[in-house]
Amino acid sequence: SEILNRGTYWFTQKIASAFAATGLSSPLSGIKNFWIGTPRTTATFGLKRTVEGLKQVFKTSAWEEARSLGYAEYGAKTLALSEQGLGSFTMANLFKWNLMTQSEGVNRIASAHAGTLMFAEYQAIYRGETSAFKTRVKKAEVERTFKDVWKLDKSEIDFIKNTNDFTSKANLNKYNQLLVKVAYESHISTQGGTSLARLPLWMSKGAWKPFTLF
Repeated sequence: SEILNRGTYWFTQKIASAFAATGLSSPLSGIKNFWIGTPRTTATFGLKRTVEGLKQVFKTSAWEEARSLGYAEYGAKTLALSEQGLGSFTMANLFKWNLMTQSEGVNRIASAHAGTLMFAEYQAIYRGETSAFKTRVKKAEVERTFKDVWKLDKSEIDFIKNTNDFTSKANLNKYNQLLVKVAYESHISTQGGTSLARLPLWMSKGAWKPFTLF
């Protein structure tokens, strides 16, 4: 049926993309996107950490890191926007014109950095090293955040809790990988994500793509 209905799937996908384009065709769409994403980051990681995250947006190194780790323009890229459009008019070009692509990068860099700052504080609390941070957050809330926001599994939480020496080569590599995961999950938890691995497989089937903008 995929082969027989390929033309129908292509046509309905174009219609869905047209609706998405018209819904985000305003020159102010990118600004709106920023003012939607920033409060979500603030609600999850706090105002002070969000401000620190926004400061990173003005650093070239932060953008280079975001591109290398795959979360700059993450929301735009997962929609395969360059494939949607007519001729030279594509949704990719539209989203650059109305600043949607740029605001996605700003939102995700800020949330990734804010989440990493929060992780450093929560890690200290969980390990009983609270002298550097004035906070009333309980360990149960820290553990919930580990699981719900950063998607850490039991082995990763145990590693944070029980490791005495983070400077050894093996532990340092594992810790650095953990920080990458924290940054990645921080922007996903606040800004959303529609990559293949994060959605049910049926959403990527031809008949359902138009309903999900997959």
